[in-house]
Order: sequence, then C-alpha cells, then structure tokens
Amino acid sequence: KLFHLQQLQGAWFPAPETAGFAAFAQRYRARFSSEPTRIATLSYDALSLAAALVRTQGSQRFSEAVLTNPSGFAGADGLFRFHTDGTNDRGLAVLEIRNGSATVVSAAPKSFSGS
Repeated sequence: KLFHLQQLQGAWFPAPETAGFAAFAQRYRARFSSEPTRIATLSYDALSLAAALVRTQGSQRFSEAVLTNPSGFAGADGLFRFHTDGTNDRGLAVLEIRNGSATVVSAAPKSFSGS
C-alpha cells in the first residue's frame, strides 16, 4: 500500500477530510446496497447545488453572480467555489502520511473568508 512506503513517511498532501465522504458513503450504501466510487461526491455536489439554487435563487439561480459567490458552497467533500474564468477552489485539509495512514495536520477551512 502506498501509505506504507518508507519514502513517503512524513509526506504532506492536500485532500478532502474523510468525514464528509464517510457520511455520503453511508447514505449511498443504504440506498443502493453498493459502495460509491470516490469521485461520486462530485456528481452529488453538482446536483445538490443545482437543486438548492433552483429552490432559493429564483430566476437568477444560474447567473454568473450566483454561481461565482465568493463564499462558495458546502459540498459532501467540503467547501468549494467557482470563478468566472472557469477555475474553482476547494477547501482541503492537509494530511501527513504516518505509519501507514493519513493524519490531518491542518483541518479544511470552514469558509473562504479572508481569501
């Protein structure tokens, strides 16, 4: 396993915190009796965002101003936001490989304030 390689011990990397995916996976398993792929949260977040915007933003729901809200949106894997140039930001944690597992060194941000 990758996390057991001696050369990687102490390495840091960005990633979503595991709690959001774990909760998503539990709901997915209950509904579909199978395991979700790791990237299933991307589709889930896209659909959840579209539904929420339809419910809350009226005729402006898919306008550039709404979609590029600097505060972003909360997703299954944490905070994300879109920019007008087509790029996006994700609020990721910093993890460190230690003794065969990943340990959170710096938690994912809860907001994009100040950035």
